[in-house]
Amino acid sequence: MDAPSASSASLASLFAIGAAAWPALALDEATFAARAEAVARDGGPIAEEHAADFFLACACAAGSVPAIRALDDLLRADATRPVARVDGNPAFVDDALQLVRVKLVAGDAPKIADYAGRTPLRRWLVTVAVRTALNLRRGKENEPRETLESTIGAAVGGAVDLALVRERYRGAFEDGLRASVGTLSDRERTLLRMNLVEQVGIDRLARVYGCGRSTVARWLASARDKLLDGIRAHLRATLGLSLAEVESLAAVVRGDLDVSIARLLGSAER
Repeated sequence: MDAPSASSASLASLFAIGAAAWPALALDEATFAARAEAVARDGGPIAEEHAADFFLACACAAGSVPAIRALDDLLRADATRPVARVDGNPAFVDDALQLVRVKLVAGDAPKIADYAGRTPLRRWLVTVAVRTALNLRRGKENEPRETLESTIGAAVGGAVDLALVRERYRGAFEDGLRASVGTLSDRERTLLRMNLVEQVGIDRLARVYGCGRSTVARWLASARDKLLDGIRAHLRATLGLSLAEVESLAAVVRGDLDVSIARLLGSAER
């Protein structure tokens, strides 16, 4: 026997409650009803007291920028302290909350779509945030330190053999990349992780951050340039290379940079 589903009248009532609570959010009733019916089939109808929360979650899953901003306000207001109890370092708290934002609204199956309106959304957000923080904390404690793989191009300045380049500069390049990643802002690090590790496209990132795709593209390019500048500085400081040598090496590794960033950020996330 199929699980009970909400009647059309109750769905209309739930939608009305949500629309009244969030008048600025443009969510059509058909989208709301389809999600509510799916929830009802899986575990029962939505509680009326959580209709407004469910409305907001549906709007977020549909990609509404105002809804995502409202969700972020709830997240910061209610989850910051619980996450800080896991690790009080402000940088850790910021990073954990950024990861929660990614999980909630990014990708083809955003986590917010799992909210079924059976508990208060604020409580549900805190649970997701604390679990994410605990996983992030364990990942930092167990972060692998093995050498990153790198596939530096065929030559530097067209005159140096690939094997020599790899042996001579690989360790310094990777050390420089690690150090440079540490200089990124939370937004830059999260954007690179979403784009290169999670494979989230620029259009989706623009919706997550509530800005134009050209702005996101500029942020990503700036983050990559910052990493390359850091690697250049590290190579000059540690190896004593000339400016011309550093520029030649940077030109070669630029095409390999995304692969190395993805390996580093993916390893840290795990």
